[in-house]
This record gives sequence, C-alpha cells and structure tokens, in this order.
Amino acid sequence: MTAKKASAHSIKNIFLIIGASALVLGAAFVFAYAALPGLLTVTYSDTATSTPGVVVPTIPPLDKVAYDTKLLELAHVATSSNWYVAFMAGTTTITLANS
Repeated sequence: MTAKKASAHSIKNIFLIIGASALVLGAAFVFAYAALPGLLTVTYSDTATSTPGVVVPTIPPLDKVAYDTKLLELAHVATSSNWYVAFMAGTTTITLANS
C-alpha cells in the first residue's frame, strides 16, 4: 500500500476552505450582532396617547320581591303554602293557621 503525500495544491485548498468559512462566520456574526437587533426592535411613537379610561358598567338595583318570587318558583313552593307567605314576609317563623 502506498501513502500519498499531501501536495502544496491540497494544502492551499484546505487553507482556502478554512479562510472562506471564517469569512462567512465573521459576516454572520456581524449581521447577528449589528443588523438583527435593529430589525427586531419595537419603537413607540412620541405622539402616542394614553388608553381611554375604563368604563365600569353600572349594575341595576336588585328587585328583591321579583327575585324571591322567582327563587320560590324554582324551588316549586306553592304560593298557597304558609312557608311561601312567611318567606315573602321576611320572617323565619312560620305561623300555622290551626294554632
């Protein structure tokens, strides 16, 4: 088996490849360091206005009688029961008619 010696031509090619790679890497570094941040930054106008005030919606007052009536309807409480009358009167004690 014969060993081939490196010729002067192949050494020049290796240096040429290394030099071109260094040049490309250097250009990429300069672009990434200098140009890329300028392209990706966000700038704000000096004439920008502040956001408008937050509008809080006003809640209408609660109609307690209508609320209580609807609550008792959902609970299926008969309007003829003593409990319904006591609840609508706002008391916690039920008085029975027989007492």
